[in-house]
Amino acid sequence: MILPKGRPRRWIRFLVSIMIVTVLAGGSVCLLLHGQSRADLPTSKVALEILQETYETRGDLEASEATDVVCRVKARTAGSTFSTTILWVIEDGSLVRRGQVLVRLDDSALQEELRTQQAALELAKADWIAAEENCKIVALQNQGDIQQADLAYGLSGLDVQKYAKGDYEQARMDLEEQITNAESALTQSRDRADWSAKMLRKGFLTENQARSDRFQLQAADLNLKNLREQFRVLKDYTKKRTMSDLEGKRQEADLACVRAHQVARANEAQAKADRVIKKDIFLVIQGRCREIEKEIRKCTIAAPHDGLVYYCASSQSRFGIGSQQSIVAQGEPVWEGEKLLRVANFTKLEVTIPVLEALVTRVHPGAEASVRFPALRGQVFHGHVKKVGNVGAFLKGRWDGVLVYPVLVAIDGYSPILKPMMTADVTLQLAHSPSPQLTIPRPAVVHTVDQGQHGTCYVLTPDGPEERDVLIGQCVQDKVEILSGLQAGEEVILSPGNTLRERSSEKSLSW
Repeated sequence: MILPKGRPRRWIRFLVSIMIVTVLAGGSVCLLLHGQSRADLPTSKVALEILQETYETRGDLEASEATDVVCRVKARTAGSTFSTTILWVIEDGSLVRRGQVLVRLDDSALQEELRTQQAALELAKADWIAAEENCKIVALQNQGDIQQADLAYGLSGLDVQKYAKGDYEQARMDLEEQITNAESALTQSRDRADWSAKMLRKGFLTENQARSDRFQLQAADLNLKNLREQFRVLKDYTKKRTMSDLEGKRQEADLACVRAHQVARANEAQAKADRVIKKDIFLVIQGRCREIEKEIRKCTIAAPHDGLVYYCASSQSRFGIGSQQSIVAQGEPVWEGEKLLRVANFTKLEVTIPVLEALVTRVHPGAEASVRFPALRGQVFHGHVKKVGNVGAFLKGRWDGVLVYPVLVAIDGYSPILKPMMTADVTLQLAHSPSPQLTIPRPAVVHTVDQGQHGTCYVLTPDGPEERDVLIGQCVQDKVEILSGLQAGEEVILSPGNTLRERSSEKSLSW
């Protein structure tokens, strides 16, 4: 320790004073203990005994066969936790039969939504029917378009054959006939002109007559040339042009036929897709209507079986904690999954009790138990352990450190005077401990908060009280098991903290 500069004497005086006070306090404790006679000190002997054959605790009476009546109505508004409100609820504690109405929830919003959805359903149904009929119309129209395109293609092929083997041949033969006639006419005109020239020289015909025959010869020659030119044009140009035009029309008709098939498939696919969409819309709205109708039916809750009805009180409502505290009453809001009522068959009853960690290993299914009810003084009911829980819980929170396990005690027989949620005092018959343990009364142990399983006892010896460090085992009611530090037959001082009031840092063991 480093003393402050300039004040060494004052610090030395302070340390000496502390040492003197400590010595005087220890001396006063010894005087207090040794000054009292053994008869004046409350003591108890360390005994070898089996810890507690029975265990008493308290629980609530419940039915072994009970069905929770739960609100199943879903919240219809996004972000809302509440589903609806209670219009009417059966009186608490009523006896009901299977199918009897227990709760009526407000369904006005659902009814309004159902009417809106039903109107939309009718429109969707009409659209679906129209889409079905449109599919039939499109199919017939496609069939007509395809037939027309196929017919046009067939006619275009016939036109090509008709011209190549009919019209062209007919025109060629006509021109050949005309050319033959023209050649014959030209020969006759030439012979006539030669004859006319001879007759003119002999003086049998006039000049005009001879000139006329010469003109007829020229006309016949020009006619023959014209016909031959027409034949050449027909053969070299008209045939090729007409055949090309007809072949083009045939190809166009072929493309039109393919296009008609493709358009038909596209129109049919579009009509079918529109029909499927309209049908899906109808089914979706129909599903909504059925869901709303189902939710409306959920607003009337009936008893699942015969029994007695009592209201469920959640831990939030019981202790006033949590954001949602359920209250079962007319006009109160409810949410999906909230437990409203419980229908219990009270011919089979049970009590759930907490059992200390130190004793739970000595509780086994089938163990006998006696149950008393403060409301029914003097009456004792017999029961047995039905189930021992495997998961423990701290009785008053983790800070308390008292770990308990749930034990289910079934009451044998049936009594009509028993009511739900009645407080029950249960006495369990514990299994025998394998061997006796050293035990002392609980007030004989002095314990500090940070000592854990270690404690302190004061043993009364011929020389006076002797301080002993002990290792503590289980603590049952007013007895503490001592694992080491004491021997059977020794006497320990009860409540030494009252005698040693100066040790204010030590506290009595709290179990």
